[in-house]
Amino acid sequence: MNKPYRLVRKFFFHEPTVYLIFCIGIVYSMFFWPLLNSICCISLGVYWLIFSRKSFRFKSKEFRLVVLFISLYLVSMIGMFYTANLQKGFFWLQLQSALLLFPLVMGCSTVMNPKMVRTILTHFILANLLAALLGLVHGLAEYHPAAVNGFDEGYAFLFPHSYPFIMGLNCLMSLVLIAEKKYDSIFDRRWLIILSVLFLSVYLLLLNVRLISVCWLLILIYYIFRFIPGRSYRFLISLIVISLACITFFKIPLFRDKWDELKNYNGQGVILLDKDASLGRSWGGASIRMALWKCSEDLILRHPLTGVGTGDIQDSLQQAYEQRKFYFASRYNSYNIHNQYLNMLLGFGVGGLAVLLACMIVPALILKGDPFVRVRLVFLLLFFLICFTEVILDINKGIIWYSFFNSIFAFGAGQKEVKPYPAA
Repeated sequence: MNKPYRLVRKFFFHEPTVYLIFCIGIVYSMFFWPLLNSICCISLGVYWLIFSRKSFRFKSKEFRLVVLFISLYLVSMIGMFYTANLQKGFFWLQLQSALLLFPLVMGCSTVMNPKMVRTILTHFILANLLAALLGLVHGLAEYHPAAVNGFDEGYAFLFPHSYPFIMGLNCLMSLVLIAEKKYDSIFDRRWLIILSVLFLSVYLLLLNVRLISVCWLLILIYYIFRFIPGRSYRFLISLIVISLACITFFKIPLFRDKWDELKNYNGQGVILLDKDASLGRSWGGASIRMALWKCSEDLILRHPLTGVGTGDIQDSLQQAYEQRKFYFASRYNSYNIHNQYLNMLLGFGVGGLAVLLACMIVPALILKGDPFVRVRLVFLLLFFLICFTEVILDINKGIIWYSFFNSIFAFGAGQKEVKPYPAA
C-alpha cells in the first residue's frame, strides 16, 4: 500500500515537477490554445493553494515585489466600488486575474529556481518558433499579389487568436534570450541558433508593427556592438543593417504604406474632431490613435483622482467619441484608448498610473547582481514602450505575457536551487 503512495508523491506531488509541467503548458498554450492556457493557469493556482509549500517572508524584497505586482489587480478591484457597469467590471476582473495569480504563485513559494526558468524559457523559444512557422506557412498559402494590401497589418501571418504586436513582443524576447544564452543545452546548436535568429527576424518584420520593428533594429545594433570586436567593423555592420532596414521599411510596398502614414500627422492624415469628418475614408493606425487620445482628454480631466471605474472605461470612451463627432469610432467600431498609461488614468486616476509606473521602475532599480539582468531590462523596456501604443493589460495574451514572465524573472531567475522532497 505504501509503494503506490510513494510513487504518486514522488512524481505528482513533487512541486518542481508539477510547477514545470504547468508552466510549460502555459507557454505552449499561450501561442496555440487559449482555453488550455486558462486551464493550466487555474490548475497552477489551485495546486499552489492546496498542495504547495508557501513562503510569506513579509520583510523580504520578494514579498514587497509581490505586493507591488498584485497592486495592479487591486487597483481594478477598488475601481469596482464606483463603477456603474458591474457586469463588465466583473468580466475585467476575471480577465486580469493572472495579475494576481502569478505574483502570488511564483513569489510566495519556494519552488522557482534558475534551472527551472531556463527550461521554461527554452520551451518558450521553441513554442515561438513553431507558432511563427505555422503563421508564416498560413500567410504564404493565402498570399497572392493582387491581395498584397491585405497583409500590411501582419494578421495574415498569425496563428489564430493572436495579435501582431503580441507575437512581435514574443519574437523580440526570444531573440534576446537566444543572444543571452538563457536556454538549455538541447537548444545549444550553432546552426539552430543562427537559423532561429534569422527566421524570427524575418517573421518579426512581416508582422509590420512599427514600434516592434524599431525595437528589433535597436536590439540588433546593441548586440552588434556587444559581440563584434573592432570599432570599424561594428560601425560598418551597423550601417549596413540600418541601410537594409530603411530600404525594407520605405521601399518595399508591403511595408512602405505603414511608414508613409507617419508623414501625414499634420496633413491629410489628421482626423478632424468636432465635425462629421471621419467617415467615408480609411484611416491609418497612427491617425486613429491620435484622435482617440484627444477624445480621452476631457474624460481624464473630469476624473483625475479616481477615474471612471473598472467597468466604465469603454462605455465612457464611446460617449466621448460620439460627443467629439468621431463617428468612425463611436458608431462603427469599439476602439480602446490604445495607450496603457491613459487607460490607467481614465479608469483609476493618478493612483492607478502611479502603480503601473512603479511596477516598471522599482524592479529595474533592484537588478544589481541578477543573472538575468539584461533580459529583465529588455523585458521591462519593451513593456514600457508597448504601453504607449497598446492597452496590453486589457488583452488576455498581453496579460499572460506580462504577468507570467514578469513573475518568473522576478522570483525565479535569482533564487537558489530547490532541494527535492525527502523520501516518504
